[in-house]
Amino acid sequence: MVTLDGMSIQSACSNHMNPPLSYADPSRVGRIDVVAGLTPVSRGGDSIGGTVIVDSPRPAFARDGDRLIADASVSLYRRSNGGVNNRSVSLSAATPTFRVAYTDRTRPPTTT
Repeated sequence: MVTLDGMSIQSACSNHMNPPLSYADPSRVGRIDVVAGLTPVSRGGDSIGGTVIVDSPRPAFARDGDRLIADASVSLYRRSNGGVNNRSVSLSAATPTFRVAYTDRTRPPTTT
């Protein structure tokens, strides 16, 4: 079983030819936990073969002493499914009570 931000993710293909983690954007993975064997209900529950738990990073806000924080990231990655290249750009700015973010994920044409 795979959970992504608390949701159970199932394979779209009935023969499980695409792994559920292929739906997770690598630039948005904050933490991964693996529970081997029987999984307790508090950790996702419905599995006897183990569970992979993927959580996105929590949004960051400025501390009370700071007026504004800003963050930017650029990532490039290649997936082996069909030779797909991916790019991701992320920008954010936050005060102690407000946060704005922009993310652009570009997926160029597939080359097989």
